[in-house]
Amino acid sequence: MNQKTSILVVDDEQVARHTLKAILEREGYAVNAVASGEAAVEELKRQSYELMILDLHMTGIGGMEVLERTLRIHPGMRVIVLTAFASVESAIQAVRFHLSDYLMKPASPEEIIASVRKALAEVPEPGKHGVQERSEGYQVVRRNKNPLENYFIEPNISIDFLKRRVSTGAQMIQLTPTESRLLEVLLRYRNQVVQHADLVFLVHGYR
Repeated sequence: MNQKTSILVVDDEQVARHTLKAILEREGYAVNAVASGEAAVEELKRQSYELMILDLHMTGIGGMEVLERTLRIHPGMRVIVLTAFASVESAIQAVRFHLSDYLMKPASPEEIIASVRKALAEVPEPGKHGVQERSEGYQVVRRNKNPLENYFIEPNISIDFLKRRVSTGAQMIQLTPTESRLLEVLLRYRNQVVQHADLVFLVHGYR
C-alpha cells in the first residue's frame, strides 16, 4: 500500500466525513477531510490530491460546482461521487466531468475501498473531461446506429419511435427526443445492467 496516496474527502455531514476518513486511513491512505465545497476549492488551490471523494448535496457551493472548479485547477483528477440523493439528472451532469465512480449512500466500507482502489488504478488523462471506458465487472454497451422504428409491448400498447409516440388503446402520449431515446435504450438492453456512463452515452452520444 502506498502510504503517501492522498485523498480529499468533501462532505458537510460530520459523521459521514469522519467515518470516511477513518475507513480510508485504516487502509493506509493519507486523508484530509473538509466540510464544504468552499473549503474543498481552497484546499485544492493549496495542494494537489490523487483522488477526491465528493458529496453532491451540500450547503453553499454544491458538488457539481466543486467538480467544475476542481477540473479547472487539476484537469484529469480522479473523482468519486458519494451521494444520498442519486438521480438520473445528477448522474448525467456528473459524467460530463472526469468521474471515476458514482456511489449511493449508505455505501459499505468494502464498496468504498473497492471504488477507491479501482479509481487509483486508472491512468488519468489531463485535460480530458469525461468517463474512462471500463469493461471490468460489466459489458460496455455501444451506441446502436440502427434505431428501433416500431415496438409492440402488448396488443394495445405500441411505440412509434419515428414519430416518438406511445399508443395505449385510445390514449396517445407524445415523447420528447430524450424520452424516446431513453425508452429505446431501456427496451434494447432490457434484462441487462447498464452503467450510468453508458446510459448517458447511448442516449446523448457523449461520455
